[in-house]
Amino acid sequence: MTNTAPIGITPKTATPGALGVIGPEAVLRAAYETGTPITLDARRYAGETVYLGHRRQVMGDDGVTVETIGYDRDHMEHPEHGRIVVYLIDTTRLDDAPRLAADRQRQQGATAIRTAQMEERLEAEERELGRDAD
Repeated sequence: MTNTAPIGITPKTATPGALGVIGPEAVLRAAYETGTPITLDARRYAGETVYLGHRRQVMGDDGVTVETIGYDRDHMEHPEHGRIVVYLIDTTRLDDAPRLAADRQRQQGATAIRTAQMEERLEAEERELGRDAD
């Protein structure tokens, strides 16, 4: 049995909209660099497998490019497990993480509903303001 810290999910990332894996730096770095999946062993998603690397489009001097971000931030220094960090998850590859994929889909659906409701309220306020101006 190896003496490693649990590997779990965290929504607290330095990258807006990204989802992270929190665990030992050496384990996560190796998985990211080799493109091998990580098996989660903490709580709700235990046994599910994810790949690391969040892809996003970036506008630069050469136009729009896609960059992949692995390492996100330091979390803590653990006396027994060493440096604990956060790496970002490739949420386009959640086939082996069905509970995580379902939760993420529900969360995105709820966000889309809230956004649509907010847009409807703003449009109604704009219409109301337009009437007041007359």
